[in-house]
Amino acid sequence: MAVCLALVGTAALATLRGADRSRAPLDAAQHVTDTLKQALAKGNRSPEVLANLRRLRAELGRRPLDSKSRVRYAALLLSMTRSRNDTRAAAFHARVAAELAPVTLPVVELAALIQAASGDRAEALAWVRHAFEFDPAGAANLLLQLESRLTDLKPGEGLAAIPSAWIAWARVLSDTARGDESVALLVAAAQRWPDDLELLVVLSRRAAGASDWDALERWVLRLDPLPVEGYGLELLAYRARVHAERGRRAEAEADLTDVLSVAGAAPHVLVLAGDVQQRLGSIALARRTWNRVLFRIATERAAMRVSVLVRLADLEERDGRASVALRHWRAILELDPSHARALQRVAALTGFH
Repeated sequence: MAVCLALVGTAALATLRGADRSRAPLDAAQHVTDTLKQALAKGNRSPEVLANLRRLRAELGRRPLDSKSRVRYAALLLSMTRSRNDTRAAAFHARVAAELAPVTLPVVELAALIQAASGDRAEALAWVRHAFEFDPAGAANLLLQLESRLTDLKPGEGLAAIPSAWIAWARVLSDTARGDESVALLVAAAQRWPDDLELLVVLSRRAAGASDWDALERWVLRLDPLPVEGYGLELLAYRARVHAERGRRAEAEADLTDVLSVAGAAPHVLVLAGDVQQRLGSIALARRTWNRVLFRIATERAAMRVSVLVRLADLEERDGRASVALRHWRAILELDPSHARALQRVAALTGFH
């Protein structure tokens, strides 16, 4: 019952509205909630519960294409199952609902969970793979839920055969402290799709974040030429960084010229360009690029603003401009009052400990 209550909770969607209650469609979400409360209080087979089930089933007869009501009905059936027939009925209605709304994640998600709970492992995973086709992030979170319900899942068993699915699942693995699995998955994906730009960017970000220049060089030199747009532009910035780290100044400057020639370059790409300029010793250019980025970052993106301000503060301290650095450190504390490094540098620069 606890698992099925969770399934029904997952199905809580927008409430249907109508001025004339007698002619208005049944509010399936509220109806399911009320029925579950009655079942807990009076039992699964109480007259009130059975009447509610009949009413929801009748609603499906009037509106057979209402996938949301149908998948809620399936969840309710499963939560009250007393026989194999009840389980089969729940699985049937879940399948029909998903087929009616194949690109509506809440419906597909609940259908997959119901299939898993009813014992149909293959169909549950098939719906997950389908979800990866239209909502990789949502499908990855669904696969994480299914991991606790389907035993002995093999690595990659629920993934669609597209790079975006592997990337989304790698992010979920990383976010759940399974970093080694995440990296192994991305490397395997790069072997399978060696020229996918998004995949190469994800791998490049990880390598650069770890200052692993050998790995970064492996990813950014895989394709040539690179498109000066989209993910290709970010790869160009990473390639410039590798050239700078390897002492290939002319190549680094050529890639930087291409990156900076794009007027609409995303702020995170310009941050990378500033990193390269600083690595090449072009302090004034790095300062100008990062200050330019600050004016283009949306106010709500506090973490990104902090990362740029840290770069500027470090640059100014190394350049002997302590008062400017102090201003940047204080700006960081306005965004993140507990920022340890900013607190330490403000104390050091002001003499207050």
